[in-house]
Amino acid sequence: PSAPSAGNVTNNSRCGSGIVNLSATCSTGQTVQWYASQTSTTVLSTGTSYAPSIAATTTYYVGCKDNTTTCETATNSRQTVVGTVNPIPSAPSSSNVTNGAVCGSGVVNLTATCTTGQTVQWYASQTSTSVLTTGTSYAPSITATTTYFVGCKDNTTTCETATGSRQGVIGTVNPIPSAPSANNVVGASRCESGVVTLTATCSTGQTVQWYASQSSTSVLTTGTSYAPSLTATTTYYVGCKDNTTTCETTTGTRQGVTGTVNPNLPAPSSSNVQGGAVCGSGVVNLSAVCSSGQTVQWYASQTSTSVLTTGTSYAPSITATTTYYVGCKDNTTTCETAANSRQAVVGTVNPIPSAPSAGNVTNNSRCGSGIVNLSATCSTGQTVQWYASQTSTTVLSTGTSYAPSIAATTTYYVGCKDNTTTCETATNSRQTVVGTVNPIPSAPSSSNVTNGAVCGSGVVNLTATCTTGQTVQWYASQSST
Repeated sequence: PSAPSAGNVTNNSRCGSGIVNLSATCSTGQTVQWYASQTSTTVLSTGTSYAPSIAATTTYYVGCKDNTTTCETATNSRQTVVGTVNPIPSAPSSSNVTNGAVCGSGVVNLTATCTTGQTVQWYASQTSTSVLTTGTSYAPSITATTTYFVGCKDNTTTCETATGSRQGVIGTVNPIPSAPSANNVVGASRCESGVVTLTATCSTGQTVQWYASQSSTSVLTTGTSYAPSLTATTTYYVGCKDNTTTCETTTGTRQGVTGTVNPNLPAPSSSNVQGGAVCGSGVVNLSAVCSSGQTVQWYASQTSTSVLTTGTSYAPSITATTTYYVGCKDNTTTCETAANSRQAVVGTVNPIPSAPSAGNVTNNSRCGSGIVNLSATCSTGQTVQWYASQTSTTVLSTGTSYAPSIAATTTYYVGCKDNTTTCETATNSRQTVVGTVNPIPSAPSSSNVTNGAVCGSGVVNLTATCTTGQTVQWYASQSST
């Protein structure tokens, strides 16, 4: 019998070692016989099909045996039937896969590469038979770290990587860093415009990122401190960036850090300060009032940084007219009045008037007790003040004239008082004005007068004698002047 023709045999193939199904057909009344070689006399199997287990591509040989005559195909005429073992593709090596990562959740980009002529197949597990997708890239959306598995499929043989040999490709979900807590940020304030230093701290392994708004994508600066120059109160926002994963705090959860610009305070108005004056030298009482919640600060000059004292009153001892300057300091913000805006408060030293000179006082006298007219003159704009003693503080009278009633010679003291400043002559500088009481001479005694007589009418000689230094005066009556 002839061997089965090429058209009557079916070669077959498989992936890797194992059973391969081969078939051959002889003419009716004949039986197919399977041999390991062209010349072998050992029949491996009979029948139209043969399913050997092979580890490599193997050629089998078939002939036909007549069921009646038992004649067989000649050995050199047998037909070949090939069982092909195609190699199982290896999975991509670890160097041919790229893991991916996403912050929080979302799409992660994974890649894998097979040998030329093969297609990457993606699976959810090492043993899954469901292909998720094919191709070098896969971008699943994940909410937790997930391992996918890739194998290669030969585009010609359709052989695939064995399930236990697939390569893992990891899509990692990295945590999104929290923003610094309120306790880990420090705002700052300043008076008027300028630089303010703000700070924030993230967890170890993270970097602080500063933004102008909650949703901004532009990083102003990085690091624990930020020192912007402000002209108004401004809130900045900080998030944390993981130094390894590069994940950042989500925009809606950033922490605010405020740089506050407090206004400098106005000085007390001119109506809220009170200068003072002193005569000669000494303590002068000055006062100033700031708004509620503020403290008055006193300075020696417009630009001085040394505070002389604080409070609504200041009582310096001065020897010349002196201008002091006051500003206000906020008790909460500690902001102060700008130096060039301070309000002046003047302590005035007014001159002490001199007493009237000796040439400007008039002493007077009288005979016996009674009123004596005294006078004194001060400079224009000053008033004469009369005192009973050099040190007395009780003014007896004021004005250029004084007419006391005295019973004995009395010395009075005069000083001058400035009508504008009210400054007065110093007590030890007062001028004396003397009211003198002269004694009244006694009349000649009866023994010192000599009566006379005349006959009829004519000249009569009378005599009287006064004390030495006195002159006898003759009157017509007791009361005549």
